[in-house]
Amino acid sequence: MSSDRWCAKQLTENKSNRISLLNHANFKKYYLDKLNSKTEFGYLSAEAKNYYQQNVLHRVIPTLMLQLNTPLEDEQLQNMKLDKPEWGYLHAGAKLLVENGAKLDEMLLDDIITIGMLLKSLLLTGKTPPEYSHYFNLPAIIHNQLNPENKEQLTQTSEQESDAIYQQYFNYSHQFSQNNPFI
Repeated sequence: MSSDRWCAKQLTENKSNRISLLNHANFKKYYLDKLNSKTEFGYLSAEAKNYYQQNVLHRVIPTLMLQLNTPLEDEQLQNMKLDKPEWGYLHAGAKLLVENGAKLDEMLLDDIITIGMLLKSLLLTGKTPPEYSHYFNLPAIIHNQLNPENKEQLTQTSEQESDAIYQQYFNYSHQFSQNNPFI
């Protein structure tokens, strides 16, 4: 199971929990607690945890590793909901930037979100290859899994099903932005 599908599974399985994993701060704590918990092989060493955070997690879910410059930005991030387009834009923008060697610690939160919004616009207008939609994989899977009809769909999906999931997510984010005058 891919890391994106694992994350979506955790979110859907914990929907009834009083501490919502859809909140970025709660999800980050949950994920890092899992990293620090004992497995059948014991605990990870400090070096292994550091390596995982810097070389794997930073590339797979860079939003969990963001070190923001101002308390206001940090508060904004901690209060984001993983099922909202703003977090999806942040995730996609951060992932694109990290893959291209950008130092997220030197960027403003709103600039990273704007990169994600621009990427979505370029995808929808056909000005960038459709393969770039993979930057929205985790937000699209989360959105898809929160629909009760799709709860059992965590196994591998076909390319057509993936395209439909992306299209549903882009439609949702477009509708959200149309209803939100601040985006």
